[in-house]
Amino acid sequence: MTPENPHTFNPTDPIDAEDPYDELEELRRTCPVSEPLPGVKFVTRFEDVAHVFRDWETYSNAGGLRLSGDKPPEKQTLNEIDPPRHGPIRRIMLTSLAPARIRSAEPYIRDLAAKTVDAFAGTGHADLVEDLAVPLPSTVITHMLGVPESDREQFHAWTADMVEDKATSEGGRRQRAEVEEAFDAYIQDQIDQRRAMDEPPEDIISTMMTEELSNGTYLTDQEIVTQVRFALMAGNETTTNLTANLLYELIREPERYERVRNDRDLIPIAIEESLRHDSPVQLMMRTATGDTELAGCPISEKERVILSMGSANRDTDVFGPDADQFNLDRGLVKNHLAFGLGAHLCIGAPLARLQVTIALEALLDRVADPRIADDFVYEKVRFFGFRAPQHLPVTFTPS
Repeated sequence: MTPENPHTFNPTDPIDAEDPYDELEELRRTCPVSEPLPGVKFVTRFEDVAHVFRDWETYSNAGGLRLSGDKPPEKQTLNEIDPPRHGPIRRIMLTSLAPARIRSAEPYIRDLAAKTVDAFAGTGHADLVEDLAVPLPSTVITHMLGVPESDREQFHAWTADMVEDKATSEGGRRQRAEVEEAFDAYIQDQIDQRRAMDEPPEDIISTMMTEELSNGTYLTDQEIVTQVRFALMAGNETTTNLTANLLYELIREPERYERVRNDRDLIPIAIEESLRHDSPVQLMMRTATGDTELAGCPISEKERVILSMGSANRDTDVFGPDADQFNLDRGLVKNHLAFGLGAHLCIGAPLARLQVTIALEALLDRVADPRIADDFVYEKVRFFGFRAPQHLPVTFTPS
């Protein structure tokens, strides 16, 4: 069977990715494994996406979110590494974000969220992306990395530049390379400073330096720099997009916001429903390690396989006929694929959930009756693989 895709839907095209869900529903019904580009397969059904996530031997993680190109091992992020090398590095990353460390950061996150919302709560208006969804996770991750407060403005600027999709032009690629070089040099300096300390701080960078991989080996400095950049980008962007998506769905239907404001037990339900309904990371990619077949479609060795979590999480065979709807009465959805599945399940998921919970609680405590601004037009974040509004202007009754 040769995949037939009459819709020419390309998930890597920013125009197609802007409003994809009708096309994705059609693909699930008529062509669950399509070929949007030569040598690239696109997987849309829940059962097939879950299968590929679990089968890392057949579908390698090599390449990350890039359609082509190889990296040297020391510059491969955690989501580009397969077992057995993946396991020891993942263990160190999990230690960096261990439950005890996340719990110890909770008072800081709560204080920061309160101050962040207080900064606009008295004005009667805000852009909940720029004023809350962006600064909160960005500041939290720099705190957990151990970045000095005096350096955080520069750090935030680097983060914004690296998240921006600049790969469409030679100038953009050169600018991104310069930003990454400056960022990497900064992290290397942080490593050098910790090596010179008798008692380095207990933060993510120090943990990566001191935790043993196996048999007395440790991450190299380049590996630490690479994984720090990954932790920053993955945790920061995912949490920002999740926060923005959740607030958009709650506020665009004001009765939803009021329900959650009056019943805080709905907060975890709302968060999981947002993750399912509008996955902040829409796509992951894999590489076939040999000739295989998926849903009756042949896949050749070295072909890239794009997994659509955004489509899988709206599969009516799994989530019911109203899967396209955001529904607080759905209950606590535990089987969505927004954070992946299997060996590469997102290590930052607990921290992301905690931050979004605290951000929402702070807003609910201080902001009543928010309404999306009359002139609001939904514009998706630029990178094709992410989904969230770029801005969320609202008005409300000042506290």
